Amino acid sequence: MSTPVVSVEPPAPQIDPDSAGYWRGLAEHEVRLPRCSQCGKVRFPPLDACPYCGEPGGEETVLSGVGTVYSFIVLHRTFHPAFEADLPFAIAVVDLEEGPRVAARIEAPPESVSIGMRVGARYVDHESWTELRFAPQDS
Repeated sequence: MSTPVVSVEPPAPQIDPDSAGYWRGLAEHEVRLPRCSQCGKVRFPPLDACPYCGEPGGEETVLSGVGTVYSFIVLHRTFHPAFEADLPFAIAVVDLEEGPRVAARIEAPPESVSIGMRVGARYVDHESWTELRFAPQDS
């Protein structure tokens, strides 16, 4: 008799007032981050003030979701059982076209991921939240 495979839901992020707009954007399949009204830089993680010039606030901006892999690692072990069936997979730091760097999973075989690779945003809807991932863009 075989043991049934039980699907485990990944842990949901802890959403705070600064990051609520970001997570709301992902739920609508958009990358939204604050842009400083003083210096114009887009920031990640979302903070209540600009880390570059100190200006409080900022305007929520919808980004293209396109970027370049700055660095990456390949996971062969995972921190949560929900991801075990997906091993191995790559997590990358991506330089978005609008400036900020974000970390996310790459939807490609780990051996095909490379520094400088162009990627575009993908959205994975979980039960109570949406995960940002990236996939290679066609050349």
